[in-house]
Amino acid sequence: LPDPPKTPDMPDPSLYMEKDERKQVEREVKHIRRAHENALKDHAKAVREREKLIEKRQKRSQKEAEKALKEAARREKEALKESQRKEKESEKEEQRLVKEAFKHENEAQKVQEHEDTQRNNNLETQYKLEAKAEAITKAGGPKPSKPRKLRKFCNLPTKGGRIDDPTWVDIYMADVDEVGAHCGLFFAGQHYEKLVGDVGNRIMGWVQDDMTKRTIQDMEKETFK
Repeated sequence: LPDPPKTPDMPDPSLYMEKDERKQVEREVKHIRRAHENALKDHAKAVREREKLIEKRQKRSQKEAEKALKEAARREKEALKESQRKEKESEKEEQRLVKEAFKHENEAQKVQEHEDTQRNNNLETQYKLEAKAEAITKAGGPKPSKPRKLRKFCNLPTKGGRIDDPTWVDIYMADVDEVGAHCGLFFAGQHYEKLVGDVGNRIMGWVQDDMTKRTIQDMEKETFK
């Protein structure tokens, strides 16, 4: 806006002695004063209109800013909900994987136990057949005057006359006394493979099972922190 109009210089009617001239000057002064007053009014009106326009723009800018803040808050809230939803889905997936790993581990352990039992049963049957064949072969030779009595230096735990634990096996050692059987139990022979052959694999299986359980437990701890 331009500066307010300055007060104009007005002629002094008293300087004029003639009546007609003085009246003419007075009319001019009146006209100049009225024009200055109108200019002041117009300037004040322009200032008011400018202030209203500025106020209107400020209100519009404030509304737009508030609207932008509300929109940002809404988007942030939606992003938080989406993040929480994905986090819950991730936790559910981790729990599912842990359960599935436990299931696979149990199934693998059952299969391994079944295979171990089957292998031990086969070996036990084979050794019994070999012992029986050896006894039959010896029976065909010269018979001693008095049959030898079988002696046991270790009795296996049984249940109802049946051995339930496949890791306990009956070993027959021919032509040795109790001391010889005790000392020669782990010497190389037909019974050695049955007693020692699968020990290394069994221990490795235990170690792998323990490592698997530890890994799953660590995953559960990380999941429920």
